[in-house]
Amino acid sequence: MWRRPSLALCGFIAAVASIKTPYGGELRLDGHNRAYRTLVEGQLVSYANKYDAAAVISQPVAFGSHKSKLVQAIREGPCAKRAHLSADDWLRLVTWIDANAPYHDRFIDTRADAPPYDMPADRDLPAAIQAVHAKRCAGCRKPEDVTRPDWIDLGQPRGSPMLAAPLAKAAGGLGKCAKPVYQDQADPDYQAVFKLIEAAVAKAHKAPRRDLAH
Repeated sequence: MWRRPSLALCGFIAAVASIKTPYGGELRLDGHNRAYRTLVEGQLVSYANKYDAAAVISQPVAFGSHKSKLVQAIREGPCAKRAHLSADDWLRLVTWIDANAPYHDRFIDTRADAPPYDMPADRDLPAAIQAVHAKRCAGCRKPEDVTRPDWIDLGQPRGSPMLAAPLAKAAGGLGKCAKPVYQDQADPDYQAVFKLIEAAVAKAHKAPRRDLAH
């Protein structure tokens, strides 16, 4: 069985697609990660849309990797010199596209006993974090603009931009604010946001969605 493209390949695809980084763009929370949304909505991969009546009955080779802008860019376009894909990664990429660019990398025919934790659908989480940002960040940013569940790092919660960006560099943060919002990690509001994120990440791993590697 083929696997989805490796993390290294996904990172390269993200760069090719010019995905906006934190503090640089607005993204909707519909359960799909940003790289996938960019590839599909930007029509960088050619696939048959099952909701489009015209795509239900199509001619051979009407869709697929040979029709995809992404493949053309990697092979012949400006990214050709920067693309260093292994034979395995190349095979995974074109096979994924030719399999109609599925979002999930595996399929099961049973349902979990309990529903998974869906972080993007958790309205209480951003509301609680935004309350802290309204108190600490309102001076230079709109609280809602810097309260983004899709910025939460499931692997390293403390690396989440909502925690790292406003934390002083001397304290291990990114120091992205003109004046550090949090001078150190002992700040009560930093701890409040961290505990909210930490709890959400724990729930995500305990009751993962199907697209969460575990």
